[in-house]
Amino acid sequence: MRPKPDPRTRGFPNRGAGRAPAPRRYLPWILALALLGGYGLWKVRTGGEASAFQALARAGAPRLPDTEAPALTDRSHLPLGREIRYASLPPTSGPHSPLDVGPGFYRERPSFTQLVHSLEHGEVVVYYDRPGPRAIATLKRWARLFEVPFQGVVAVPLAGLGSKVVLTAWGQRLDLAPFDAELAAAFIDRFRGRGPERKVR
Repeated sequence: MRPKPDPRTRGFPNRGAGRAPAPRRYLPWILALALLGGYGLWKVRTGGEASAFQALARAGAPRLPDTEAPALTDRSHLPLGREIRYASLPPTSGPHSPLDVGPGFYRERPSFTQLVHSLEHGEVVVYYDRPGPRAIATLKRWARLFEVPFQGVVAVPLAGLGSKVVLTAWGQRLDLAPFDAELAAAFIDRFRGRGPERKVR
């Protein structure tokens, strides 16, 4: 006995039987729009953060004191793995490791010899201990904002500073106790990207 035809497929005996799903023609467009939307949000966020930073730097510039520290003329590379004792800590110049430290916010401090190499490149190295959650959040934002090599911000811990934050560039140092976002931004804006190896700003 033959089975009765399904009235839903009358006239179309193969409807729904083994048919491959329709090609997802729109998936690449959806992905592209999602990526563009994410990029747009990123631009808006970083643009807003850059504007806020520049406003702080402008406000702090008239109050920025003399930050010059004695700069050593010796910029030679030490043998890999060798450490030296700098005359002052944190150091602002001198012989250094052939390895540098890239921009970013660090929970563990790299060696001073590596950080001095970053100073030579034009990075601003910021040392923190326990300056408070607001200062930590600010340093994290700036480390993300300025993450381009030769003009970035490197934030690293240094035990014993307490609430003080120390900003260093090649031959420059600024101690802030308590943290002052306007003065810190003015220092970063003045010296970032202006290391002796290659000035990019």
